[in-house]
Amino acid sequence: MARASVIQNQFTRGELSPRMRGRIDLTQYYQGCRTMQNWLPLSHGGATVRPGLRYVAAAKDATSVSRLLPFVFNITDSYALEFADQAMRVFRERGQVVAEATDAAISNGTFDAGISGWSDKSTGTASIGYDAGNQRLQLSGNGSDIAIAEQAVAIGAAFRNVEHVVKLEVQGDSNAGTVKLRVGTSSGANDILADTVLQTGYHCREFDLGGAATVYLQFRNEENANHFVDNVSLIDDAVVEIATPYGEADLFTLKFVQDADTM
Repeated sequence: MARASVIQNQFTRGELSPRMRGRIDLTQYYQGCRTMQNWLPLSHGGATVRPGLRYVAAAKDATSVSRLLPFVFNITDSYALEFADQAMRVFRERGQVVAEATDAAISNGTFDAGISGWSDKSTGTASIGYDAGNQRLQLSGNGSDIAIAEQAVAIGAAFRNVEHVVKLEVQGDSNAGTVKLRVGTSSGANDILADTVLQTGYHCREFDLGGAATVYLQFRNEENANHFVDNVSLIDDAVVEIATPYGEADLFTLKFVQDADTM
């Protein structure tokens, strides 16, 4: 028996369900195939070979599971987010986001030594203190006065024109709180980084020094509540990594949605 050759020039339906086999009465039958391996269907009908992969960087921990999630900031700026065991890293433009080198350092950013190294610049009856049970900085506001903790950070001459990245954790009463971060070239100033609202959670913020030899970093609480700051540091020539509450077992149960530039 002679075989008939049939031209199929449309694959817009991709792989078809086994329930579609023999359904020549349906238009979709002529627009897909049983198996499409290492090919991608094109919107105008044909198909193209799947692009290859390239090595970008090692996972955070080769002995445990990581998960990649997409984040599209806008039509020209997209990212891949690596979620690992209680950590998140960021990839962009075929590379990993890495902070530049610096000789600057936050003094007592984990608050193991109380709040030494931090100055109380609070107004009125607001104040800063030490939550000894959790080893963290406490900002006690009253709704009218502002609780302010400040630290002066010296920058070496070779690093005064590179972007710096600070990472930290914000905590609050009933696990909710808002703290403002500002950075300036003098005490209380915000000419380097204007007041930035940080909700409860883990944060990284970048700022350009503009040649400054010393910068003043402030945490401010304007609310009538106790809010807390912990694990403050400047990233030095290392991958930008944000702590998360998600363990390895949680990664593939995470559900996410994006609305504009918020994920």
